[in-house]
Amino acid sequence: MALIALAGPVGNFISALVFITICGVLARIFPNQLFVLVIHQIYGKVVIPITTFSRVLLSMMVMSIGLGIFNLIPIPPLDGSKVLSMFLPISALRGFFFMERWGFFIIMALAWTGILGVIMDPFFSAANSFLFWTINFIGGAG
Repeated sequence: MALIALAGPVGNFISALVFITICGVLARIFPNQLFVLVIHQIYGKVVIPITTFSRVLLSMMVMSIGLGIFNLIPIPPLDGSKVLSMFLPISALRGFFFMERWGFFIIMALAWTGILGVIMDPFFSAANSFLFWTINFIGGAG
């Protein structure tokens, strides 16, 4: 069950890698036409798209990584809870799966109060840094 639960996030990360590779290859083929490199306060070099196609690619990369990370949150009904359940002792599973009926409400409450953003921000920052570093590396700028 945990392997099936991992299929969704892994699929998201694979699709993000495909989009990253496409972006990097296009940046190498068409330097200074698809992307402009600028200095950003948080991420260092950041790829800023200047064409509609590159905006779509960048949006698809960010959404794929974001969905993959979000899906790994270990709160039922998200896939991360199924993965976590594989490592929990039997005694903890009953209480963990009792939480399954309230998981959706827990996620909504965390999102509404902003706590979910605080929890997820370091993961998104790390993923974005990796994303932009990879595009720059493949594109020949890094």
